[in-house]
Amino acid sequence: MKKKLLIIGICGFVILGLTTGCGSSNVKEKDVTKELNDLVNQCVGEKSESTQCKFNDDLQKYFETYSDYRLLHASEKEFTGKPKEAKSLFTYGQSTDMLCNYKYALIYNEKTKQAFSIEVSCETKESAPTFKTTVEVK
Repeated sequence: MKKKLLIIGICGFVILGLTTGCGSSNVKEKDVTKELNDLVNQCVGEKSESTQCKFNDDLQKYFETYSDYRLLHASEKEFTGKPKEAKSLFTYGQSTDMLCNYKYALIYNEKTKQAFSIEVSCETKESAPTFKTTVEVK
């Protein structure tokens, strides 16, 4: 009887450990928006010239250095599919362009392997981008 109770107790602890330790590692869409806006604000606060935080290639480097996020692409249209590879999809000239010249950004989280289509908003074409609506693409 004592062995059965001991086995049941051990099994209970193992199940509890598995459910809490192996939970979902997905990032929620609203958290992505907040984290990216915090990163842009942090970038603007650190750089002597805030223009460095507006260009696609500078944002790519900043995100890679300080987060798990990668800026893969920018477009006038919303992204609907996850890229096969998590590498930059910018064409020549686009990578040195300002993110505010586009309406959407394709962001990839290296840690969770999630891709997001995020609406980009800017007060002016020269201002730092603000990330708005986030949708996970699969």
